[in-house]
Amino acid sequence: MSFFPFMVAGLLALTAVMWWRLDDPSSRPKRELCVPPYQIEWRKWEPDCFEKARLEGKVVWLNFKADWGLISQVNEARVLGDPLVREKLTQHEVIMIKADHTSRDPAIAAELKRFGRFSIPTDILAPADPNAEWVILPELLGPKVFLKGLAEVVAAGK
Repeated sequence: MSFFPFMVAGLLALTAVMWWRLDDPSSRPKRELCVPPYQIEWRKWEPDCFEKARLEGKVVWLNFKADWGLISQVNEARVLGDPLVREKLTQHEVIMIKADHTSRDPAIAAELKRFGRFSIPTDILAPADPNAEWVILPELLGPKVFLKGLAEVVAAGK
């Protein structure tokens, strides 16, 4: 008698159980990739906050993330862990808005869709000029890519 069918059935059952557990964010403990040694002041996302922030005449960074998203955590650690990034954020008085999609908020999902995106992480930089175009950064984000995008929107806002 072959054990192959039993192995396949066992793997399928294990996969189904793991998928079910992964699909429910409340079933997992909250984990941080790293504890940042710096203090960053984020505004909490609310409907229309992006447009309101743009009217303040400053660069806006809208960050869509989730605690269950490993790439979100890696991006944040890499970007905000860089001293030059933090210096430029302060220098340009960037308004930082965090849209936490951990609980799969339908309003945040609708906001993502409005920007033509359907998943996290999504990072958007908007120039100080509210009439200038905003930029969607790549999903895999590091300090160099972020600083390039920041320089682009700073120049567009002048």
